[in-house]
Amino acid sequence: MNEKKRFVLFMILSFLVMIITMNYMQSNLPEPEPGLASPVRDAEDGLTTLKSRPRMVEPDAAPELRQIRNDTGTHVAAAGPDRSSIPTLPIETEVYSIEFSPVGGVPVRWDIIDERFTPPPMDNGGDDSWDETENLVEHLIDPAIVEHPSLDLPFQIILRGLNSRFFHEFNRDMYEAEILKNPDGVISGYSFRSPRNELGLVMVKTWRFPDSGSFRSTLEISLENHGSSNLSFNNKNTGLGLLLGPGLGSVPNTDNMPPMTQFARTDAILKSPVGFEYAHLSDDDDPVVYSEEPLQWAGIQSMYFLAAIIPGENTSITSARMFIDRDVKGTLAADNKEADFYPSLEIFTDQFNIPFGTRLSFVFDLYMGPKQPEILREAGHDLERVLFHDSWNWFRGLCLALMIMLTWFQGMVGNWGVSIIFLTFTVRLLTFPLVHKGLKAQAKTQVEMQKLKPLMDKINEKHKDDPRKKQQEVMSLYREHGVNPLGALKGCGWMLIQMPIFFALYKLLYQSIDLRGASWWFVQDLSQPDRLFMLPWNLPLVGDAFNILPLFVAATQMVTSKFTMQTPTDPQQAQMQKMMIYFMPVMILVLTYSFPSGLMLYWMVSNLWQVVQQLWVNKHIRKPQQQGVGGEKKA
Repeated sequence: MNEKKRFVLFMILSFLVMIITMNYMQSNLPEPEPGLASPVRDAEDGLTTLKSRPRMVEPDAAPELRQIRNDTGTHVAAAGPDRSSIPTLPIETEVYSIEFSPVGGVPVRWDIIDERFTPPPMDNGGDDSWDETENLVEHLIDPAIVEHPSLDLPFQIILRGLNSRFFHEFNRDMYEAEILKNPDGVISGYSFRSPRNELGLVMVKTWRFPDSGSFRSTLEISLENHGSSNLSFNNKNTGLGLLLGPGLGSVPNTDNMPPMTQFARTDAILKSPVGFEYAHLSDDDDPVVYSEEPLQWAGIQSMYFLAAIIPGENTSITSARMFIDRDVKGTLAADNKEADFYPSLEIFTDQFNIPFGTRLSFVFDLYMGPKQPEILREAGHDLERVLFHDSWNWFRGLCLALMIMLTWFQGMVGNWGVSIIFLTFTVRLLTFPLVHKGLKAQAKTQVEMQKLKPLMDKINEKHKDDPRKKQQEVMSLYREHGVNPLGALKGCGWMLIQMPIFFALYKLLYQSIDLRGASWWFVQDLSQPDRLFMLPWNLPLVGDAFNILPLFVAATQMVTSKFTMQTPTDPQQAQMQKMMIYFMPVMILVLTYSFPSGLMLYWMVSNLWQVVQQLWVNKHIRKPQQQGVGGEKKA
């Protein structure tokens, strides 16, 4: 096999490795294994003075059938008021716009209004019914979940006492609400107080939001025993449970989802002192249970956002359960929603007792915001560990390094597209010595192989009927003249160096919220295909948009191949090489047509750099050697 055939084989295998590696990294990462039950610890009870709360909303809605969770993850019927007919209680901060329902004292709308993290503008496509206000906020609670009264809502309570008594009423009762204000008289939160149940138990949920533009808030859940006996709470060695999810944020219809969004999924994640766990759940998976160590925090993350629960002082999270609610799948299937985007996370405290006349409180800090590195670092608790959480350590380090470099360049030039160009130059400069050495070795080997061609032709003619003998003679010829037949492949090493960076940048573009909606020249969003203009038809492999950057990438790849390869004297090999020069760019075009425009920009600039470097090698190294001028020149 001569050097040209080897090069063609290398190119084909390289792109096969790229495709296989991409699929492997996204779908075959190890999943956490469920642990054993955590040890039981005693809860601390505290005696407090109980105060009444003024009622703000009177429940005059007719009860309806609601579905409340039990210990098996299924649902049982329970009566409750119609939440949709009861006025909500709003609160707005610098970054949030939230509405609470007195039914259960839970948020039914939680939107980010900070313009830095709201969705980029979208074309209404000429639709006069388009609601522009929906494009001005980022929903952290999917309105589709709230619209279905049969589905559980985020922050619902899971509480079980002795004799398997589940306290479903705390999720369906009408709570009394008290407005909390800061010293300036601005609403800073709400305190919701449930009716007393037949055992004399009262639940109080207190939500507090800071005055500054912080994405952190506090939820305090208190249980008051007004009965005449002690109450014990034990659900399989756990106490109070809190539901996070299902899902995080609005999920687009599968028919309208942008292409190449394998990273656009939602995961349940856990952070303990001994490690970081995550679950890529699908609707067919069994629940994943964790109870090995008390958790530092637990949450759900989407492509750009994180909802995390952090135990506060004198509160611990001892176990968690991650699953896909089959009721969510069944209910939203008609809306073309993917169940994989709606994982649920249940976190639990230790089992506990509440003597009569006492009050026990659990405090949780909440982070509901973007996965922006600086904001995550300011929030503390190692929340930034969620960035590229499903990657190997070395690959995650590469992604973070690229993110730091891009952010630094963006701070200098003020444009993410130009920053990607600078990043390309930086990567090519760092890899220049190794790549240049490989190109020199390739040029030298190609010249030496050209000199041996007459002798190889004689061997081929002499042993044309004995392939084994012919191969032995060819290898002997190589050894006699000190030629390494694999040296022609050294010039392709730059492609292998580029692959990890290519994958890392690909993942970065789909998980960095800073790059969402970032524009450059004619590109409106570097995290999406460039979509120079829309097509009147939806074509196979192309879709309904014309993307020009992949065409530039394919063209520059073809030019690179032409300057890299040396035309063989054998007409058959020359014809095969000519076919490959055109076949490879076409294959690249098909594979990358729907890739993010930022990635295509990186690849195009890298190819242009490679063309210039190859031209220099051809002029100053290969051509003088072919002309027999003084041997190899120094580069």
